[in-house]
Amino acid sequence: MSPFLSLCEVLIRTGSGVISTVRLSKTPAFDPRNDLLPVAYVADSPVAMSIPKTSPCKSFDNFVQLARNNPGKLKGGFSVVGGESHIMFLSIVRDIKIDTKSIPYVGTGQLHTAVLGRHLDWATASLPSVMPYARSEDMRILLFTRRSPDLPGVPSGVDVGLPNVSFNMWMGFFLLPPTPRPIYDRLVSAVSAVAKDPDVAKKLTSARFNIAYKNAQDFSTLINEQWDIFGRVIKEADLKVD
Repeated sequence: MSPFLSLCEVLIRTGSGVISTVRLSKTPAFDPRNDLLPVAYVADSPVAMSIPKTSPCKSFDNFVQLARNNPGKLKGGFSVVGGESHIMFLSIVRDIKIDTKSIPYVGTGQLHTAVLGRHLDWATASLPSVMPYARSEDMRILLFTRRSPDLPGVPSGVDVGLPNVSFNMWMGFFLLPPTPRPIYDRLVSAVSAVAKDPDVAKKLTSARFNIAYKNAQDFSTLINEQWDIFGRVIKEADLKVD
């Protein structure tokens, strides 16, 4: 394998790996705004808030009212501390000002089992992981970070007045700043071509991800925006993982 290909594989990253987990650390190993060279944002998928099918809530507004009428009684869960589902969870709690129990899970399998078994009143998780349960009507999705064509009637964070709940899970390519310009340009060209490949789009769609290509400049802008949003949420929740 060539050094070029090895470098590309190492620097395929997700939003949580580049932003939220770094923001959670007391002694971060790097700053993505300065220590990584964005190449392209490639694909994304929203994060979803789900409830058991037996829940009395039919909408996000119903949930807000239920939570406010029962302070401290509802149990909520998320998977992976510092991941996008955790940020969504914290943002909802903070922005609608509810008192709910917070239960972290190691992975989405355990989290969804808890929702199905009605051990949780609500949960936040990736759309790819929760969509099968929504399709089978074992869970209901009340909110997305961004609207999804899979369930066009479900509102986004912005739709319900929660601007901090407006991000997607994403995948992007990075290189290290010392990378020679010819290698950088080569990767930019290769990623742009892949993003236009209908077979790649089809495979991503089947996994509930969408091609959402952004060039390096737009990608860098998004990283700065999410750095600020995630930072505010994490700071106000007083979270650290070190």
